[in-house]
Amino acid sequence: EDHRGAALLQIASTATVVLVDVPALSMTHEGADALRQTVGRLFSCPTSVLVGFHCNQDVQKLRSSPCAQERHWFASGAPSVVDVKTIVSHREPKLRTLGLS
Repeated sequence: EDHRGAALLQIASTATVVLVDVPALSMTHEGADALRQTVGRLFSCPTSVLVGFHCNQDVQKLRSSPCAQERHWFASGAPSVVDVKTIVSHREPKLRTLGLS
């Protein structure tokens, strides 16, 4: 079965982890508004940097998630994205062969 968009979004800091059920929220106007005001603002902030594994794919999935509103909740601007795997493999070439997802 081919699913469009993100199913679950995890946002974490050193103290807190938040799991967001993207499909459930984006199916209603109220949920899409909540996503726009929270996740959408976070990802469109010019001072935010997204750090993770394969983040560009995650951003594409979020953008392709269905939305109950005509205007999508995920901002059209591109966030700064840093792929940890790329950084680590450049810094420590011997780690390229390890299973960093």
